[in-house]
Amino acid sequence: MSYKKSYTILCVMLLVLPAFAFGQLKITGNVKNLNADSILLIYASVKSKQEKVKIPVHNGQFEWLSSWTETTAVNVIMPVGKSKMSFMLFAEPGEQKLSGDAATPATFKEMSVTGSNTQNEYVQYCTQMASIYAKYSHAKELLKSAPASEVPELKNQAESYYRQYFVTENDNYVEQHPGSYLSLELLLKIANTGAYDKAKRLFESLQPAMRTTVKGRMIQAQLSAIQNGSIGREMQDFAFNDPTGKTIRLADYRGKFVLVDFWASWCAPCRAETPNLLRAYQTFKDKNFTILSVSCDEKEDKWVKALKQDQLPWVQVRGSGSKSFELMTYFGIKNIPSSFLVDPSGKILAKDLRGDALTVKLKQVLE
Repeated sequence: MSYKKSYTILCVMLLVLPAFAFGQLKITGNVKNLNADSILLIYASVKSKQEKVKIPVHNGQFEWLSSWTETTAVNVIMPVGKSKMSFMLFAEPGEQKLSGDAATPATFKEMSVTGSNTQNEYVQYCTQMASIYAKYSHAKELLKSAPASEVPELKNQAESYYRQYFVTENDNYVEQHPGSYLSLELLLKIANTGAYDKAKRLFESLQPAMRTTVKGRMIQAQLSAIQNGSIGREMQDFAFNDPTGKTIRLADYRGKFVLVDFWASWCAPCRAETPNLLRAYQTFKDKNFTILSVSCDEKEDKWVKALKQDQLPWVQVRGSGSKSFELMTYFGIKNIPSSFLVDPSGKILAKDLRGDALTVKLKQVLE
């Protein structure tokens, strides 16, 4: 998910922080036109394990009781019209009441949640962000028909509102609300962009109680992962098998420039990038450069089929079971394709070079 899309989705979430008996959570709902026998709740438990809970629905009404020791982001999924939609509920020990209409996406977005003063905080946050986004959209719309003389100024305005909406305001919010669970949600998204220094500084500014929550520990893990895959750091060695069963280690490539490429057979953007990788390989293979592709395919047969189709000349490996995904998590990889250019000493020179950017970088270091 893109940085822009992440924050846009956040502004239609329903965030809740109510007060109830400590150690217990009660969620009740009354939703019109909810044509379902159950709804689904997905959240990270105190052990950071993903939990999925089906809640029975009777005539649009539902209730769920659970032991609950700290505020947790809960993804609530239910049918809306002919599709399924979700919103995020920040649930803490206490009682939350949901009400609304699941007839259409428009009515679903008006879902109401009561039982928390933090809901008012969230509404104020989204109102402020909506105002900024309206200015950004207006500037973009004006650009479509603006005379050439006005284009530079309108572009600057649009870029300014863009930064304010997607970066500045969120940074400021975290700094100004060190004890807010909404700050944790925003900070995790900041950390997921790879902005290590900023995310680390903001995380350390949070109140201790926030840093030790499940979400806080997730942020800490992501910061460590970002650091593991940061430019200038020695890339951690790993050992996976090629299609013949031979074990290949990253350390085998010491003394060479190697592009470690994470991909999967089902990933359309990955396959679209293949011609660029092949072009770079053919251009620089005789100049101490090669590629090591790491598949994230869960099923070996899908991986092998793609290799037969593509017939690429460099080494291909895949981790058994979830090993490839574990390696991605270690390096903080959230999306594929993703790549690391590693120098002969094993240090990371660059990340996520695609298209012409890869060729330009290789010319700099090899010619």
